[in-house]
Amino acid sequence: MGLEVEGILPKDKPQLRWSIFSNRGPDEMLRVVTQEVFPFIKDLGGKGSIYSKFMKDAIFRNTDAIFTGKSCSWY
Repeated sequence: MGLEVEGILPKDKPQLRWSIFSNRGPDEMLRVVTQEVFPFIKDLGGKGSIYSKFMKDAIFRNTDAIFTGKSCSWY
């Protein structure tokens, strides 16, 4: 259709994209989700947004790389 799509993910952080991190090994997948993807999701809308206010105490509790790998490869 030739339409330009503006996504929410920063262009300088391609590792946040599902298509990228879901093809990594389980340990790297867990690292990216825990240290990069989840913090990005928590801050959607900016530090002062209503969304980030309600997400401020959210934590990513999964510490099992194998579970992360299986969770991300279900499709």
